[in-house]
Amino acid sequence: MNLRLRQTCLIGAVGIACTVVAVLSVHHFAGTALREAKLVQLQGLAWNKREELRAAQRGWQRQATLIASRTQLRRLIAQGEFEQHPERAAQVVRILRDAINSAPEVENIRVLDRGGRELLALSYGVPADNRIPLRSADPDFVTLTEIHGKPREIPVATIQVPLRLEGESIGALQVDLRAIEVQTLAANVFGLGESGEIIVAIRNQAGQALFLGNAQHQPNAAFAVQIPAERTDIPVTLAVRGESHAALTGFVDYRDVPVAFATASLDRTGWGIVVKQDLQEALAPIRQLQWRAFWAMALITVLALLLGAWLSGYDASRLRAVQGAVSAIRRGQRGVVLRGRGNDELSDLADAVQALATELDHAVGRLTASEARFRQAFDNAPIGMALVSTDGKWLQVNNALAKMLQ
Repeated sequence: MNLRLRQTCLIGAVGIACTVVAVLSVHHFAGTALREAKLVQLQGLAWNKREELRAAQRGWQRQATLIASRTQLRRLIAQGEFEQHPERAAQVVRILRDAINSAPEVENIRVLDRGGRELLALSYGVPADNRIPLRSADPDFVTLTEIHGKPREIPVATIQVPLRLEGESIGALQVDLRAIEVQTLAANVFGLGESGEIIVAIRNQAGQALFLGNAQHQPNAAFAVQIPAERTDIPVTLAVRGESHAALTGFVDYRDVPVAFATASLDRTGWGIVVKQDLQEALAPIRQLQWRAFWAMALITVLALLLGAWLSGYDASRLRAVQGAVSAIRRGQRGVVLRGRGNDELSDLADAVQALATELDHAVGRLTASEARFRQAFDNAPIGMALVSTDGKWLQVNNALAKMLQ
């Protein structure tokens, strides 16, 4: 294997090693960083959606409290005896109807006495089949008591507001409001790509996770999709159990498709939120970065090979020049000229060979001059002279000795 090929292979091996190290580094460090960034994004969205849901619940309570805050309404309810005084009941109905007209989200209003018995009801909505009790009504605080609705429709929240007049409890007002915010919250999937979904669910009496909003991949999911409690590999089950969790692997959604997700819950009340994205789409940027890094390193390796081939060819041409100069000196050629190019070991070698060639030229010149002087003195000597070999044979005689022997 010649020098040029050896140098090219060496530089190529170094380039391939650097490519392998770089690709592995990108795969590990950049992949880890992007995975963590994806989890942080999903967790941030889940927490934001949880706060939006909390704000929506506070809004429902404020709206119900506003209806119950009418002083005339409370006075009429305190007087009671609606059966004996139908005009009093008519006044209550008129006030409640005005409240419903001013708040289009309100569907039903019920007036309860202190014992919880229904005194009067005003209904605009259709009674729902799926009723999920959330907590018992508190006689002193506004309470979200239940959520209900029909499959594929907007859920309805029931708010119970305690009624007091001059510090004394006179009963309660139950207000059913359409929870439009649940659908709006689930529909806003900005930043989650084409496969992203936001699931709002609640734990029903059987412990199942019941969808309250429609899903992107299943538009009619509200009050229709129920996930069994034993399916702990589905994130929504963790969410309604009050567990905050985030992961990129090991979980599937209701379609049994692997997903990256984050969950958030509302203070263990049975409400849960899942922000998720299909795993294939979630990891696509990571895989794209890894492939780009691979091709970039492969290109660098090819460039390293080309550079190595050029450098080795350059060095090989300089070595061939030195080799040619040495061969010329061995043949006895004089006047060999070899100039070093660059400032490296090959240049030093070329300069050394050039110095040797110059010294040999000088030595040959001195030897030639000395031989010329000897030849002149030998031929022109007035006495006879001869060159004799070690065995006594004459090799050469001068003119004087030749004349003497004639």
